[in-house]
Amino acid sequence: TMYRDRLNWPEARRYFGWSLELSRKRGDVQGVAYAEQQLAHVAIETGQLAEAQGLLDAAQPLFEQAEDYAMVVNTVISRADLAAERREFDK
Repeated sequence: TMYRDRLNWPEARRYFGWSLELSRKRGDVQGVAYAEQQLAHVAIETGQLAEAQGLLDAAQPLFEQAEDYAMVVNTVISRADLAAERREFDK
């Protein structure tokens, strides 16, 4: 998160990717969802919009399943950021 906050996208992608890999290996569903949501944020900021869409589509149902409503809202906000990048203001 520190790298994301400092706008160091390559390092943020690297560490969130590592977190995603570890979470998958451990079967940590919320960890997977969190890493996907954060990778989506990085993807939006670096113009990888299709990648961001796929990551958000994967993360949101996992947060809903876990009843982690704060992260559901966070994912909805990321979807709004993605729509803004695509100039899809009606979304």
